[in-house]
Amino acid sequence: MVPALVIAFSIDRPSHRPGHVTVEALQQLDGSLPRGYRTGDRSCNDQKPENFQLPIRAMGYEPVHDYAKDQLGIQAGFAGAELVEDNGYCPPRPRASRTPPRI
Repeated sequence: MVPALVIAFSIDRPSHRPGHVTVEALQQLDGSLPRGYRTGDRSCNDQKPENFQLPIRAMGYEPVHDYAKDQLGIQAGFAGAELVEDNGYCPPRPRASRTPPRI
């Protein structure tokens, strides 16, 4: 088990090249650490595949992301129930508790 500490990093202007910067940081890791799921914030959701998803998959990582901005909120409904970001809500539930906070 790897402790929660910084083991690699890469620096650039904020939000300028998030996919490239993540790949640069991951390339610093040696082969002794296990590969698995790689989570991140929404800045990596809309990166071109060749700048982020393909390189990290080639390194042995499986990307896991939040929904894209256009997929947030109410997705569908049936008989008064609503599907909000993969969670079902019945009609009596207050609207405020069915609307996830925006980041």
